[in-house]
Amino acid sequence: MLEFSSSNLPFIGQNLQLMKVNLQFIFSQSNLRSMNKTSHTPVELSGDTNPGGHRRINRSDQARLRTLVVSAARTRQQGVTLIESLVAVVVISIGMLGIAALQLTATSQNTSALHHSQAVWLAFDMSDRIRANMPAFEDYADINTSNDYTQNCQTTSCTPAQLVIADAADWKRLIERLPGGRGIISDNLDVGAPSNALTIAVMWDDEGTGKQGTGCGQNPQDDLICYILTVSPPAI
Repeated sequence: MLEFSSSNLPFIGQNLQLMKVNLQFIFSQSNLRSMNKTSHTPVELSGDTNPGGHRRINRSDQARLRTLVVSAARTRQQGVTLIESLVAVVVISIGMLGIAALQLTATSQNTSALHHSQAVWLAFDMSDRIRANMPAFEDYADINTSNDYTQNCQTTSCTPAQLVIADAADWKRLIERLPGGRGIISDNLDVGAPSNALTIAVMWDDEGTGKQGTGCGQNPQDDLICYILTVSPPAI
């Protein structure tokens, strides 16, 4: 306990001044409203009065006063957590948008790779059909899947010329699975090929923009993507 005597008057005066400031700060009307938001417990100070009418405050009450001052100061800082949460939401949202864009790009690249693989398979499929029907090698020229072909050689026997039409019909049905798919067989499409060789071109709209050009890259804005395969004529 703090005792009042003539020998410690300066020390007592300093403590009383400090306690007066603390009490004025705590029991001011604005600070009482802040403290009532977190606690409804009234503040009671223990101790008794000396003959001079001054109240003696013990050390435990001083600690309680300091705690209340700190608590009142903290209540005025409401909203900091909300701002930090909003910043975190913005950062996470940006990250999620980046992940979504990456996912869309990966999906698009995978789809493009699938179409290219299918085009390669379709070109080699027709080259195998041509090699299996070498007597009608030249008849495969000028096949275009934009035309209609009808011939069934699975249940009836066909001549080599009829087999060419049946191969064209099957090839057309398979190529139509590609987006904007189109197949052309020509004997003059590939400049670097032998004059009597056949050039197989499988085309598709890889970007899904409705392209229909068959120049195989001569006009990139309008031409379909092409995969070209050359088949040599039979050796004589």
